[in-house]
Amino acid sequence: FSTAVLVNGASNFISAMSASYTMLVLYCVVYSVSMSFIGALAFQVLMDIVGMKRFPSAFGLFTVLESITILTGPPLAGLLVDFTGQYNYIFYATALNGIAAGLFISLASYALDRKEAKMKEPRGLLLKAIYTEIPVKSQHTSGAAPEII
Repeated sequence: FSTAVLVNGASNFISAMSASYTMLVLYCVVYSVSMSFIGALAFQVLMDIVGMKRFPSAFGLFTVLESITILTGPPLAGLLVDFTGQYNYIFYATALNGIAAGLFISLASYALDRKEAKMKEPRGLLLKAIYTEIPVKSQHTSGAAPEII
């Protein structure tokens, strides 16, 4: 999932580099393939993160946050074009945001995997005691009863 987000973010650099037909076709192919991976895996990743019990509320929060970005993105992009007079900066900004998101997801996954691995490994203080019986030889070898003194 994080690889798809990284590729999706990096694909926006393709559009900013050149406006030729072949580069735009390459951009559309790379962007659409990576976006389809993101769309297919987003709900599975969300389910893995929060679990089945909290999935409905997490899905609601995910939808609200996605809606906010969809609502505010185009006016902010227009504001960036108004200030700079160039469209390339929009693609640079989206590429940097996508790459930052992919790196954050990658680093967070790595940290969680290390934490889970550390929790599973045995600790030095928790030693398992092994119970063994050692037979003791009797001092009396003869069949006679021991003497009482």
